[in-house]
Amino acid sequence: MAADGSVIIEIQGDDAGFKDKLSGLGSIASTAMKGVTAAVTAATTAVTGMAAAAIKVGSGFESSMSQVAATMGITNEELANGSESFDILQQAAKDAGATTAFSASQAADALNYLALAGYDAQTAADTLPAVLNLAAAGSMDLAYASDLATDAMSALGIE
Repeated sequence: MAADGSVIIEIQGDDAGFKDKLSGLGSIASTAMKGVTAAVTAATTAVTGMAAAAIKVGSGFESSMSQVAATMGITNEELANGSESFDILQQAAKDAGATTAFSASQAADALNYLALAGYDAQTAADTLPAVLNLAAAGSMDLAYASDLATDAMSALGIE
């Protein structure tokens, strides 16, 4: 006992094992953080890639529909004011993209060939399903199928 009445206890021991375990925990935590970082990076890359793909698909469709509008003679002013003809064509292309193996952009390309053949918006939209069937049956792209269909119909005098 010390002179002031306190008790002093001296403990001696080997704390090397304890320190080794603590440093091991740091290593495990570091490895785990590297794994989490890699997972977050991979997820971010995937989401970015999907967003880029979606933008590319959307811009491809818009480009195809712009070509259809130009071929049909639909002006920018008509588009800005809400062209019924353009709405019919755009909906037909979207419906074809949603219900068939073909994309909306491919359907828009087919509509452009129908427009080149002189079809109005409603006739082109009404003819598109037959072109889709021809393309699927012949394992050909829609633009080519629509070109074949319009050429054959023209040659036979069918409207």
